[in-house]
Amino acid sequence: GVTGSSITSVTGSGSSYTVTINTGSGSGTIRLDLADNDSISDSLGNILGGAGVQNFTTGSVYALDKTPPTLLSAGVWGLTSPSNGSLSNDTTPQVTFSGEAETGGALTIYSDAGCATQVGILNPVATASGTVNATVSGNGTQSFYYKISDSLGNTSACASTGMSYTLDTTGPTVSSIVLGSSSPTNSASLTYTVTFSESVSPVATTDFVINQTGLTGASITSVTGSGTTYTVTVNSGSGSGTLQLNLNDSDSSIKDSVANSLSVTTFTGATYTIDKTPPATSLVWALSSPNDGSTSNDTTPQLAWTSGAEVGATLRIYLNDATCNGGAPLATQASIAATGTFNLSTSGSGTKAFSFTIADTLGNTSACTTTGKSYTLDVTPPTVTSIILGNASPTNSASATYTVTFSKPVTGVDTTDFTLTTTGVTGSSITSVTGSGSSYTVTINTGSGSGTIRL
Repeated sequence: GVTGSSITSVTGSGSSYTVTINTGSGSGTIRLDLADNDSISDSLGNILGGAGVQNFTTGSVYALDKTPPTLLSAGVWGLTSPSNGSLSNDTTPQVTFSGEAETGGALTIYSDAGCATQVGILNPVATASGTVNATVSGNGTQSFYYKISDSLGNTSACASTGMSYTLDTTGPTVSSIVLGSSSPTNSASLTYTVTFSESVSPVATTDFVINQTGLTGASITSVTGSGTTYTVTVNSGSGSGTLQLNLNDSDSSIKDSVANSLSVTTFTGATYTIDKTPPATSLVWALSSPNDGSTSNDTTPQLAWTSGAEVGATLRIYLNDATCNGGAPLATQASIAATGTFNLSTSGSGTKAFSFTIADTLGNTSACTTTGKSYTLDVTPPTVTSIILGNASPTNSASATYTVTFSKPVTGVDTTDFTLTTTGVTGSSITSVTGSGSSYTVTINTGSGSGTIRL
């Protein structure tokens, strides 16, 4: 069974010699025979065995085994911890085989198709089934190859186990923490959008902290979302200032799908500017047409602010409403300038007092504040209350008087505003009107004749 074997050298002296042979190729047996050609003699010249052929053919026999072990069938291989085809961060996979391995030798596992990088070995293989504990590194696909050798060192060719998995030992990171709405804001509830480099879970309120300045009572209320994107909702508390959301996964509870923790457990997020301060109410007001404190029948007063206003704010004017919540405002101006005028419209007699609120662009609204300006609107016409005799009746006086009373003070009262109605009397006439305010005296000439006169 052996071919190409040969004797390569003979060394030694005296009665002991070493013969070295090349065992050739193939598996089988080799025996070394001595071929007597009368060339071997002792020191006296005596020929080995005497003259003639004296061959020696009972020497020891080598059994040669140069046949490598048989490769295992594809179906005998397995992969556990992690499983075949899985994604894992386990760097110590276990490659298993069952039922076919040649015992006594070694089974070596490699991570490359050339079987150059050894990652595990089982030596010796004690049974036909077993497990090779491997150690790998480097993210990506981990495929496993093998060589099997017998106890003599005959080694098989490199072959694939057909087993592989994807190694992922890279921890996820926080890509960004951005504002969920515009800033500045006066909202009581705010959101942040938190984005991770890959899908992670769980993400909880305890994984975040808030950094607040000028605020009190701000708190994280909820976390929602999944995968790579989560929404963190925050109560902005009270006061004005800044509010920043930061991640602090101090317990490394946030993990990716293969349980890698965050590679960096802290991250500084974006900052909201919180403005819950209403504008100042120190506006300076002026009332004209009519003037402040006057009584007028003008239903279109002009109320102006001359200083103290927050530019861009919204002013609302209320009429006779000290709380500014009794109904709709009398007038509104948005995006006001530093100075301006309301052209108002009023109705109904009585005091017209003006109060106001001012709201900034975020909607922060001041308390209801008086302008300190008012006037009295009088649109009720006067009436004649009475016209009564100023003298006793009957009378024979050539001159008589009447007292005329109005419902309110009036002016412009003269003789042309009156007429006389008579019976039996001729030549009567109105001679004068005197008085002021709400009371006037009308004097008449009673004429001639007897009868009646009515003013």
